[in-house]
Amino acid sequence: MIRLAGRFCILMSCLVCAAPLSAAAFEAEFLAASDAEMENPHDLKLSPDGKYLFVSDVGNGRVIALDPDSLEFLWAFGEGEQSGTHDIDFDAAGRAYVADTRNNRVAIYEIDGTSARLTGDESNILTVTVA
Repeated sequence: MIRLAGRFCILMSCLVCAAPLSAAAFEAEFLAASDAEMENPHDLKLSPDGKYLFVSDVGNGRVIALDPDSLEFLWAFGEGEQSGTHDIDFDAAGRAYVADTRNNRVAIYEIDGTSARLTGDESNILTVTVA
């Protein structure tokens, strides 16, 4: 990521192997950069259906959804519910699991089109007592 005039740009590039792996030479071609307003973007994850590229926006306590081809900002969720948003991942049902660092929890969101609803945190999943 590159910081330009207060904005972070997420760079997408295409790597092409120009020689055998033993003497690999790579070329990268700049394809696009996002101009979405973010403060300390951290983790990137493509949605299970491939429609959205989710980025954890640590400084703004939210997750933003970008178009994976153009990197255009589409929508965001979690603002006001998260603090120190860090990593994001998905389960087989498409639920988003977000590391909500400063709240000391993993937040769980149901994604529906272009909206997300907080449905719980790790305490709703499983409690294990180790003797």
